[in-house]
Amino acid sequence: MSQQGSGNDLNQIFNEIVARALEDGISDVFIDSTGNAYAMRHNRLEYLYPDDPRASDADLLANLSALLLNGPAEQVFKERGSVDLARDFEAGRVRFKLVRAEGSIKTFARIIPKHPGSFKELRLPEQEIKHLLAPPSGLVLIAGNTGAGKTTTLAAIINHFAETIPRNIVTIEDPIEYRFESGASLITQRELGYGALQGDTPSMEQAIQDALRMRPHVVMIGEIRDAGAMYEALRLAASGHLVLTSYHAHDVSDALKRIFSSYEGVRRQEVRQLISSNLLGIIVQRLLPRADGKGLVLATETLKVNQPVRSLLLQEGDPAQLKSHTDAYSPFDASVMELYNQGLIDKIIAAANVSPKTAQQLV
Repeated sequence: MSQQGSGNDLNQIFNEIVARALEDGISDVFIDSTGNAYAMRHNRLEYLYPDDPRASDADLLANLSALLLNGPAEQVFKERGSVDLARDFEAGRVRFKLVRAEGSIKTFARIIPKHPGSFKELRLPEQEIKHLLAPPSGLVLIAGNTGAGKTTTLAAIINHFAETIPRNIVTIEDPIEYRFESGASLITQRELGYGALQGDTPSMEQAIQDALRMRPHVVMIGEIRDAGAMYEALRLAASGHLVLTSYHAHDVSDALKRIFSSYEGVRRQEVRQLISSNLLGIIVQRLLPRADGKGLVLATETLKVNQPVRSLLLQEGDPAQLKSHTDAYSPFDASVMELYNQGLIDKIIAAANVSPKTAQQLV
């Protein structure tokens, strides 16, 4: 088979895989160097469509990495042993992570639907989110573990602005996942580059400096991965912008502990002051298996920062003290128990995602 023919066949097959995966609730596809393909469906690993010869054509799928690694991407992969890419297919967009492992190449693909869904469709706490988005400036964190739907929530928020509120919005992403269309809001999406993959901007710091001269109302940073990026995001919020971003943490207390522990000495005190003055709120997400086996359902923990919370954030203490501010803090327990009482999750899942005290009520 010619290289062009192989490439065309792969694009067609992968487009069909993407379309079917979106219908079947598959979030990720993994392909090893021999072309063996696996799927992640509702956080469970399985073979990718063993009944479909197109999805199990190992010889063809093994060539996927060669199709993706061309030009600058190949150079970056040789230098780093990994590369992040995103590609558009007719059925949807796919984020690829290619890594070198034991001398071979493995491909990890995240399937991204064209539309993230509305607040209601995602079962997001709509009133809490709209409350956090109302101020003209400040920082909103969407937190959770890997695969908790943080990117989807950020996309739903940007779509909410685009459809309803006139704002100048700049996104900084690595890579661009959801694509947005300007509507009531003007949206400019910028992708970080590195090495030979130049992207739209060479670094987070440069992208934020550029954003300041673009007169944005809202800046969405796809993910905060290090202390430097968090510091820049806080300074951006302090300069009068509404900043939305995602962060890896399993609850509100964990998010704040991770942030504060990333700094030392004078810088830690500065960051504590910036958090106290500019943090608007934190929404932490977990996706739980539905009782009917038909996918996952969202549970959330939220913190809305008010004046008593701001005073507490200034103090060197355990962030868990925030849980006593019931007017500002809504724990996972409340969200999980609501899902359980509605019959959306079973008792075992509920008990595993609430505090020991609440779990006793389920015995």
